[in-house]
Amino acid sequence: MYGKMLSKITGKNHIHAFKILQWLAFSARPLDLKEIAEVVTVDLESLCFDPDHRLHPQSVLDICAGMVTTSSEGIVLTESIKYEIVNPCTRSSQAGSLVS
Repeated sequence: MYGKMLSKITGKNHIHAFKILQWLAFSARPLDLKEIAEVVTVDLESLCFDPDHRLHPQSVLDICAGMVTTSSEGIVLTESIKYEIVNPCTRSSQAGSLVS
């Protein structure tokens, strides 16, 4: 399921979705919509910050539709996506790349 959802996201949105899902999967606490919209402004490989890459908060929900949900604590991964990411038996090749 996760792999199919990711494969439908194209261009820069695919990269944005990957970053957003990584941050949500491994954050120590739930992130709010404004915080998660900021994660795409940072390139951890080059250690560069580019504020022009900032997403509109609603774009996070649009890009990751079906993979994230809002809760009283913030933006979280849906239960099915969490399960696919942490359970190696159900991981597709694309889901596995999130944790590799």
